[in-house]
Amino acid sequence: MATMMTMMLASLKVGGVAAAGAGAAGAAAGAGALGTLSTALTVVGGLASIMSGAKQKSALDQQATDEDTRATQETIQGRQDALSAMRALNQDQAQIAVAGYASGIGGGEGSAAAAQEEARKVGDQNFNLSRDNAAFQSSARRNQGRQYRDQGQGAFTSGLFGAVKGGISLFQRREVRG
Repeated sequence: MATMMTMMLASLKVGGVAAAGAGAAGAAAGAGALGTLSTALTVVGGLASIMSGAKQKSALDQQATDEDTRATQETIQGRQDALSAMRALNQDQAQIAVAGYASGIGGGEGSAAAAQEEARKVGDQNFNLSRDNAAFQSSARRNQGRQYRDQGQGAFTSGLFGAVKGGISLFQRREVRG
């Protein structure tokens, strides 16, 4: 009976060691699966970071292109305004000349000449103001476009760095685990 008890205890002991070994192997397999899952999540996170940066860059590049288009429109509008100012000047000059001749004053004398000179000054100011305003507005829009492009490049670079940071973190975790 004592021999039988010894054999049963021995078999339980071996079985327990085997069960413990199987448990350790299962835990190791579980840890391996978690490591694989962690790697996959890191890769997905890195790709998401890159895609997010690329999407932001694309949106900001579109805004920059829109600003460039508005800058061109500002320039065109400024030229049209300057042309209108020049036409108004020519019309004023012609009316003053006609009025001067109708009153018997020649083209270069008296109040008609002074009126023409004043009209020319006002017309030149309007022309220059239209041109300068358009140049200023166009320049401001182009600067805004450059800022959008810079922000877009920054967003894209940030996305890349986020992905690289995730990869470094994964590498460091693997190094620690051995």
